[in-house]
Amino acid sequence: MQPQNRIRNFRSGGVLKLGSLGLCSIRFFSPFVLIFFGLSSLISAQNFDFKKLNKKAEKYTVIVNATVAVSMGSEPFESKVRGLGIVVNDRGLVIVDAELIDFSSGLSSIYGGSSSFEVVRMNIQTLDGRKFPARWIGSDRFSRVGFCQIDAGGSFDHVTFRPRDDFRVGEWVALFFLLPDYVEPPLAADVGMITAVLAEPETSPLLVGFSETQTNSVIYDERGDAVGVLGAVANRSGDLGDPATFLGNLGASFSGYNMLGILTAERLNPLINDPPRSGQKNRGWLGVSFQALSKDIADYWGLDAKGGVILNEVIKNSPAALAGVEVGDIVLAVNGEPMNLDREENLVVFRRIISELGANAVVEFDILRRSAEDKFEPHTLVVELGEAPLTSAEAETHEDDRFEFKARNLVFNDFLNYNLDPERFEGVWITEVNSGGWASLSGLQAGDIVQLINGVEVGSVEKLREEMNNIREREAGEVVFFVWRDNKTLFVNIKPDWEDES
Repeated sequence: MQPQNRIRNFRSGGVLKLGSLGLCSIRFFSPFVLIFFGLSSLISAQNFDFKKLNKKAEKYTVIVNATVAVSMGSEPFESKVRGLGIVVNDRGLVIVDAELIDFSSGLSSIYGGSSSFEVVRMNIQTLDGRKFPARWIGSDRFSRVGFCQIDAGGSFDHVTFRPRDDFRVGEWVALFFLLPDYVEPPLAADVGMITAVLAEPETSPLLVGFSETQTNSVIYDERGDAVGVLGAVANRSGDLGDPATFLGNLGASFSGYNMLGILTAERLNPLINDPPRSGQKNRGWLGVSFQALSKDIADYWGLDAKGGVILNEVIKNSPAALAGVEVGDIVLAVNGEPMNLDREENLVVFRRIISELGANAVVEFDILRRSAEDKFEPHTLVVELGEAPLTSAEAETHEDDRFEFKARNLVFNDFLNYNLDPERFEGVWITEVNSGGWASLSGLQAGDIVQLINGVEVGSVEKLREEMNNIREREAGEVVFFVWRDNKTLFVNIKPDWEDES
């Protein structure tokens, strides 16, 4: 259900007075909700001067237009996207819903490492019709906020988000969302209400009355201040590529949908000051897999703990391994901050803390470790975090336009997912094979890992590019790819027709 008497054309100005709010029945599960909100009667909304808010919003609300090339292991196709953007600094930095552009994680979960995306073209259009060229920067994998940069000189009007620590249940908020391109005006106003303040995995205001189509819209409080943007405050995955679902234990009530709320100034301002960049190795990495210390496990082990992080795997030569972390250690605090995480869905907090601390950060972990006497004893470990491994979308790539395939370097998850030894196994991942091309007709497939070409090792895209250039220069009559496929090795013989220029 949506708030009644919703304003549709705010340009007419004036003050909006809502009569009542209908709320759908939502079943919440402890301990996520700190406060429940019940309605026993109709509630009158606060007044919002949308004409005044509109003057603010028009200054920094823009339209992001982009053409994205998507590959799912075959010939790429181009997708045109249009979304609402918000200018967040005077240099023309724009935030946008990352799901519109960077959906490589979703593709990877379906198609494995053979999926990828590339922003081919992008521009930013102001509401008065001006257009500026722009480029994609990257996205934050926890908030799913994307960043792009206007490539033009000058100073830009921008929003400033006001920090707040006093959000309350029953408080009304407003936003403007983007309408289809065939209607005028481009924005419409909407209102919603804070129905709960989530306590875990961290404090976040939960909203009702909005939909995921309005994600990234600026949220205004009753004072008219911009206090954040609409986003998934508890989404299904706290980390791109992580198969664990953040709401996996909440049951079917949510039907897989994200819980929408306010991504607050405290979350957004650090990202605005230092935007995440695709391929940039500045994320912290510990090198462990883990699970939550649930109440049942804590009771079984006789631990007086509200939660924690059980380390159930330590990757060889990782920062954790080099610092002496052991399988079975239980992290109770990170740099003195308690990790009271007793559910799997709460582990996003631990992931984000490690990531945002950054590479080379020196971190103190308070842990419990089982002794030889089968007792848990407190210890303190100091770990220097490493650089987070690149994802498949960030890896260096090569496109061969004669043999018609694309390849990328292997990344950490490839070795992890297929149980390969990075010290002994080398090759390049075939991400795309164009149908009808030389490679396709000879049997090369997306997902193959090429290890040798005509007996020459190709352990990187650079080596692959060098060998393919040599083959092209001498117009070799036969090219033999030695590939790894489905835990087996095989040869793919390609006989190029150099005379066929078509």
